[in-house]
Amino acid sequence: MTNERPNGCAEILGVPIGTVMSRLSRGKAQLRVRLAAKAVDGRVVEFPQTKARA
Repeated sequence: MTNERPNGCAEILGVPIGTVMSRLSRGKAQLRVRLAAKAVDGRVVEFPQTKARA
């Protein structure tokens, strides 16, 4: 569902738009926390290298 708008996601998934919006909000908050944990003096440090997908 890349580049899909929240309304389209809700329709595709068959869930209320409020559910999609709350999950997006929760995911963004979790991402902020994880990125902040990787920051040093306000700058994001290098992430460990991951294996490329084939």
